[in-house]
Amino acid sequence: MDTGAFGRTKAGAIPLMIFFPWPRLSNRLLSKMELKRILKCPRHQPFSVKLAGHPFQVIDSLSFFWGYHEIFEQKIYRFPNSPNPPRILDCGANVGLASLFFLRTYPGCHLTALEPDPEIFKVLENNLCPHKNSQTSLLNLALAARPGTHDFYQHQGDSGRLGHSLQTSASSIKVKGICLDELLADPVDFLKIDIEGAEGAVLAATRYLRHARFVFIEYHSFQNHLQELDAILGCLSREGFRYWIQNHFTPRDFWAFAETIEGMDAQINIFARRESV
Repeated sequence: MDTGAFGRTKAGAIPLMIFFPWPRLSNRLLSKMELKRILKCPRHQPFSVKLAGHPFQVIDSLSFFWGYHEIFEQKIYRFPNSPNPPRILDCGANVGLASLFFLRTYPGCHLTALEPDPEIFKVLENNLCPHKNSQTSLLNLALAARPGTHDFYQHQGDSGRLGHSLQTSASSIKVKGICLDELLADPVDFLKIDIEGAEGAVLAATRYLRHARFVFIEYHSFQNHLQELDAILGCLSREGFRYWIQNHFTPRDFWAFAETIEGMDAQINIFARRESV
């Protein structure tokens, strides 16, 4: 999830968080006071918090704050489950907040989590070590339209990506990619795709999307690049999914369209359910 959405701001931008009151939920892992303290921490300076009874390493305060809010408080990844432990693919796992949510919410689940950045992958491994079960697989791979080696632009938060260079970084590293069809060889209950702009190419290359029951896609629109939202929604429709969309970030001046976050001028959450479910 990108650090510009839901009021995740860059220098000079006006925070939008005032429009999102704290939900009245019991059994929070972190208190409101703790989250406010985390939000005040400097960005891109690692620190640890106690989460679910164990230390959890944070690499970027703002990314963690909004990731926790969406995942553990808004519960955007909670899906109806069958009596059997579900099979879950977490593509774009970052430091492991979503994976931790899956492991806690669906005990005994078969979880496969992908994170291409080798530095962040080490954090992911450490964060999930106390929580993972024998069915948990952590893969230092990028979800890509083709296998092999890819250029990956690192980010000291949650916006590392294939293909599109970051405004804050001109250099890239080489990472290994894996195709979605290889992961969907067996049916899965929930597929999460949050891969910072590679989602259009990945979905265009897959043939087995129907093997997923529920799908979450974070769509990213890059300024001065062809938009792919119509192609993604069309792919979901052709594969028998019914979808709902949630605006995550758009420029506040709707007719200037000049505001971007790390080169993106729009970001949308897509929730999809296979019609036969």
